[in-house]
Amino acid sequence: MTNTSSAWRLVASREVDVKLRDKGFIISMIITVLLIVAISVVLSIISSKHDHDSVVVTDDKAAAIVKVAQQDLAARGSTDKTEVVRAADEAEAHRELQNDDNMVYLHQKDGQWHLDGYDKTPSADGSSTGAMERAVAVAAVADNAKVAGVDASTMTKGMSLQTGQVKPSDGTSEAVRYMLAIVFSVLFMMSAIYYGVMIANSVVEENQSRIVEILLTGVPARQLLIGKIVGNTVLAVGQLIIICGLSMLAVSFSQWSNIITFAMSWSVMWFLLFFLVGFVALASLYAAAGSMASRSEDVQNTTSPLMYLIMIIYFWVVFSMSNPDGMSAKIGSYVPIASVVFMPLRMLGHRAEWWEPIVSIFVTLGFTVFAVLAGERIYRRSILQTNGRVSFKNAWKQNESVA
Repeated sequence: MTNTSSAWRLVASREVDVKLRDKGFIISMIITVLLIVAISVVLSIISSKHDHDSVVVTDDKAAAIVKVAQQDLAARGSTDKTEVVRAADEAEAHRELQNDDNMVYLHQKDGQWHLDGYDKTPSADGSSTGAMERAVAVAAVADNAKVAGVDASTMTKGMSLQTGQVKPSDGTSEAVRYMLAIVFSVLFMMSAIYYGVMIANSVVEENQSRIVEILLTGVPARQLLIGKIVGNTVLAVGQLIIICGLSMLAVSFSQWSNIITFAMSWSVMWFLLFFLVGFVALASLYAAAGSMASRSEDVQNTTSPLMYLIMIIYFWVVFSMSNPDGMSAKIGSYVPIASVVFMPLRMLGHRAEWWEPIVSIFVTLGFTVFAVLAGERIYRRSILQTNGRVSFKNAWKQNESVA
């Protein structure tokens, strides 16, 4: 005879096995992986298109300026590459421009340097254009120093401005932090809603088909609920690990490989840990919401409050992470479920003290325990109700329908 105290393991194993045999689930997973690869390829293609790829020149002086600009870009850690194309004269240079939209023409006219495109002006904000401008300035200072009969280093002494920051950097830019805020928020929202609704529908289907009545003869309701939570949590977290791992692997082979820092990897690990704890709470509440619906048509009504909660958290993160030091982000770091996204992002920018994630995870864990107990109470009182949708008030107060 099966030990009922360990029956949840069988239920969890069944949940995982059923999903892994489901063609729809497998196809959706494959599509997700292909989508990640496709996005990585597209981003690599986009990143390879700079403000200009090639510079056409007609003399050695212009070629020397481009070489200085290349060294400037390399020193600044830029991935932009600028190739020198030699032309015999201005007419040939114009023909080269006409054949390549990403080519510009560097030349000197009446003592003034010009950087021209064929039918569009080169972007003044581009990194290559900025490097070219600095290289021209260096060349101009050298020419003017030669005319004045002084050393060029004397004329440029004290001209540069050294920038830095008091607080040590983790190597992650603000743009990367905001990008991660969007990525974490989307992953949290999609996984929570997808697996949450799947749990609720599974509960309703078992109720409608009366399978749950058979299951409850050999498995206590508590064990059945725990098994569903554990099984779907394993699937959700496992899928997130695959997505995060593949995404970081894809980025490491792209133009942005330098953004994969230890701080970013550490933040992803904390996100997975917070998601694990937070999802258990949501899974319990979704199972409870599913037990309150006697028909599939009622699931949307019983789960909509949870969906609204997840959407509110999503927009809260998106609008708050533009100022991660603000009060909104700090509060969100300690609000259960919202902390799943807020705290890992604040840790990425060294904006959280070492003890803050520990306190936050314990707060989230405390809420999860409460959510599991509340979800179990509603589940045990509603699972065998077939007389229509059960209200939260009745589900909470009525006598238990199962042991």
